[in-house]
Amino acid sequence: MQELSRQSIHSRAIDFLRFPMAALVVLLHTAALGVGSTHPVYSTLCIVLGRGICRVAVPCFFLISGFLFFSQLEDKWNTDVWIGKIKKRIKTLLIPYLLWNIIAALAIWGYRWGFARMHGETYPTLLDHIIQARGLWDSSGGLPFDGPLWFIRHLIIFVLAAPLVWLFIKYLRIWGLLALTLVFIVIGHIPEGVVFFAAGAWFRIEKKNMLNEFDRLKYIMTALAVLSLVALTLTFRSQPGLYRIFSSVFVISGTSVFFLLAGKLVEKGVMLPPLLVHSGFFIFAAHNILILHDFSHWIILHMLPFQGEWMECVDLFLRPSIAIIICLLLYKVMGLITPRALSLLTGGRG
Repeated sequence: MQELSRQSIHSRAIDFLRFPMAALVVLLHTAALGVGSTHPVYSTLCIVLGRGICRVAVPCFFLISGFLFFSQLEDKWNTDVWIGKIKKRIKTLLIPYLLWNIIAALAIWGYRWGFARMHGETYPTLLDHIIQARGLWDSSGGLPFDGPLWFIRHLIIFVLAAPLVWLFIKYLRIWGLLALTLVFIVIGHIPEGVVFFAAGAWFRIEKKNMLNEFDRLKYIMTALAVLSLVALTLTFRSQPGLYRIFSSVFVISGTSVFFLLAGKLVEKGVMLPPLLVHSGFFIFAAHNILILHDFSHWIILHMLPFQGEWMECVDLFLRPSIAIIICLLLYKVMGLITPRALSLLTGGRG
């Protein structure tokens, strides 16, 4: 296959991944609730998905973001190009981050205030709610009001620190990246976003095609992904130190496997509908604002009258599916009625 066609497959694979990765994030936020369940089948499913497979999504986003950001910076550092990219990220990162967190703050406060009033209870004012939650940057547990957008918050920091990333990759090359990855696996205490954003930068600066590089290691990475997924599932409760190592190995190997799968599907002519490709960021940003754990959960409770482990297993997959459908409907309606507002919320994506 000619290099040009490989480059085309590479670009289309990146676009192809946007919706599946957003869907995995929604599934992750459902599975995360059940890892401590006493029901063995349900809790195991939640660990495999919430602590394993679905965790590949955000590292994959960081990898792609690093790769795309360092275009035009492969050969030498150019401050004008960097500043130009930061200006573009105001539209694609900062404005959506602020808008979604304002929407989340208003929606969450309004929902809780209304619930408290219905039960004759008092609830803090909106201003107190925002102050107590430390604004839009860190509302609780290290997350902003719109929890999934911690990814955007980290990405804003990474693009501002891009000169340091460029110097790190340019002078330490693959050895610096390998050392960073080794520390991430063995010791920890390094945010996974740092490793994957730097890896994306390395692929771009070294002018590597990610699909080609992953393909060379496909058997090793596939074996590592399968073995580490089994190992992290077995050690999650009993051996947290080993679990962390196996989890780190899985997100690295799993990311390459997912990227390869996307490339193979694109190569075979599999295409997602434009609605799914374009709506990925909207689903990622919107699903956690009263949709997944409130509206979708309410629908499930009224659709499935039975209880027990079987219902929990069905809910694990049905709830995120309903949430995604709701998000797609909102995306479509906004595109028809308020396309300008939709463009601001998605940073012009799609």
